[in-house]
Amino acid sequence: MKKRISIILLILILLSYFLLIPNPDVSYNSPDGNYHLDCYTSMSLLAMPGGGGVDSRVVLIILRDKYGREIGRCEKDDPCAIFFGGLEIEWEIEENIVRFSRGRTLNLITGKLGC
Repeated sequence: MKKRISIILLILILLSYFLLIPNPDVSYNSPDGNYHLDCYTSMSLLAMPGGGGVDSRVVLIILRDKYGREIGRCEKDDPCAIFFGGLEIEWEIEENIVRFSRGRTLNLITGKLGC
């Protein structure tokens, strides 16, 4: 009985680790090393046939400075939100922006979204 409870607890701990602790799907560092962009997608517990896979997931984008402090983000419900398949990162340090898709930017200083 104790062995069964231990196994169940271990399984619950492993599941909570993979489901509750988010890890970025992809990360990008700026060429000058002063900024970091983390991109997260969420797993769907129910997938329909032809659901598109990873490329059709909406992306949460978080811009951080070199110390790990958050500067800005693009939430999954923002008007600028994109799908993972549309992710294209271009650092434009001179203009203080990072492009994360066509026509979508984050300001490196203020964190303001542009779309």
